[in-house]
Amino acid sequence: MSDAASTTPHRERGIRARRQREAQRVHAVIAGIERKIPTYELFGEEGLARIEAAADLILEEVGMDFRGDEDALRLWREARADVEGERVRFPAGLLRSILKTAPGAFVQHARNPERSVRIGGDAVVFAPAYGSPFVQDLAGGLLVTAPAAEDLTSEATSAYVLKYMGGAKGFDAEKRLRLLNLIGDLTSSDFGGYQEVLAVHAEGGFEAEKLQAYREYDFKTVAAYARKLAGI
Repeated sequence: MSDAASTTPHRERGIRARRQREAQRVHAVIAGIERKIPTYELFGEEGLARIEAAADLILEEVGMDFRGDEDALRLWREARADVEGERVRFPAGLLRSILKTAPGAFVQHARNPERSVRIGGDAVVFAPAYGSPFVQDLAGGLLVTAPAAEDLTSEATSAYVLKYMGGAKGFDAEKRLRLLNLIGDLTSSDFGGYQEVLAVHAEGGFEAEKLQAYREYDFKTVAAYARKLAGI
């Protein structure tokens, strides 16, 4: 028996042991914090009125596009917005009246109730901007190779999609495809690609930031302070 073969069971036991320790580890999670300091008014009433008037003008004359979302367009029609194709224009005051119906705070429920967070009011919740940084890695190549919506409804392919695209524990294929499409829209579509570049380079590329840091930062003073703290 070779040395490699004789050490394999020991290595596998070590891997299993590490996985068991990791599964039993308790990770401290702060679901949310409560703000104790008062809010600050950056604008007076006059400034806020000017912003609202400009927003009303843009929303009424230019509007917004809701692409590929018939449910949203139907809801806007019911709310008496001006819907023309996928473009929605909002009469002055309409959005303000709708916003008044929204709650001041709500609970975003997690699968683990201990990690549910309260959003709004005095609650402060920290989250990454531009979506989860790990969601694309979790989805993998399915973002670009997953079946299209037409494959799900086609008589020739529907059965295969339902069979092979279903997830664990009864998670059906349609919900999984919807989730993949959402991730694709956010990270790998024309819109997602634009947002990714904007998030990375809007305030300067990484190399430009490094050059600026080296140009402006006082490394000698910081290094001397670090040596002082370390006692060297």
